[in-house]
Amino acid sequence: MQTSFLRPYVNDLPKLQSDDSQAARNFFFDEIFRMAKVGGWEIDLVNNTVFWSEQTKRIHEVYNDYKPTVEKAINFFYGSSRDIIVDRYNRLVEKGEPYDEELEFLTARKRKIWVRAVAKPVFDSAGKVIGGRGLFQDIDDQKKRELALKASLDVINKQADKLKDFAHIVSHNLRSHTGNLKMITNMIELETDVEMKLEWLEHIKGLSDSLDETVNNLRDIVNSQVSVQESKKQLAFSEVFDNVVNALGIKTNSENIKLRADFSECEYLDYVPAYLESIMLNLVTNAIKYKHPQRIPVISIKTSLEDDRTCLTISDNGLGIDLNIYGSRLFKMNETFHNNADARGIGLYITKNQIEKMGGGIEVQSEVGKGTTFKIKF
Repeated sequence: MQTSFLRPYVNDLPKLQSDDSQAARNFFFDEIFRMAKVGGWEIDLVNNTVFWSEQTKRIHEVYNDYKPTVEKAINFFYGSSRDIIVDRYNRLVEKGEPYDEELEFLTARKRKIWVRAVAKPVFDSAGKVIGGRGLFQDIDDQKKRELALKASLDVINKQADKLKDFAHIVSHNLRSHTGNLKMITNMIELETDVEMKLEWLEHIKGLSDSLDETVNNLRDIVNSQVSVQESKKQLAFSEVFDNVVNALGIKTNSENIKLRADFSECEYLDYVPAYLESIMLNLVTNAIKYKHPQRIPVISIKTSLEDDRTCLTISDNGLGIDLNIYGSRLFKMNETFHNNADARGIGLYITKNQIEKMGGGIEVQSEVGKGTTFKIKF
């Protein structure tokens, strides 16, 4: 009984010699499936019985005398995987549909692992489903390697996209400046009037200032891309906030701005100091820069704890952003959404890059004319 249900799956295994004992055969099969971390199972719908092989019980981390049932088996799966296995089992016994799924699983010892569940229906002579049999495999190691590889590829693809964005901005901005510079120098060469030559030279000065700003912007982007060399430190949100307020001191003192801060739920965070200050500075600066002209700016900053992750929420009552139009471009480089002379189009790009580099994420909610809320999950 221990290995007979597995034989349909092992027809290609090398045949043992005829003088091998049944015990040797059982040992042969058991060792193969133990090494492959594969067990088997059978369900008899006529007699309402469930059988698990020893290896299947090992994967479940239950004792050998454990008496499985369909309900017990399903309860080992969790989250969306449980919904999937319930649906696939029902289709197996009702319609005779086989399945092969990779699912998340919680052992009897509360270990979360990935398993592969394979099933085939068993029919009677009239074509009615009378049971099922299948394989059950612990694929946790290979699945985690697969997920890690996918995560690495996602990072590589994101970096490739960022590199293309960077190449685009360098090409676009610098070519624009060099084109203008070439045009002005040609005009100076052709111009005979001294006063006009001086006027063109003034244009070169303005172009030089603009070029300097562009280079500084590109430098900021490069600095945000390089690997984190500075180690994390325990930071007090209130102290970082005070530094941001001081950095914006002239603006906050010259305009009637209400800043509300509440860090009581999470007072501290282990983070790179320059990053946390840059993130908070960029988002608060944007809230001030894009204030609504008909009301006093109100900016609220607070921390919270969600699913064991520290969150920082920054809300304002400013102009708001139409996310239906600009949502997919919000964190792209060189994108601006309001006619503001100070807009550079790299602040949110750098902010998102810094947050993701530290393993976090940023979400946004906004309504035109009412304001914007950014939530950072560290």
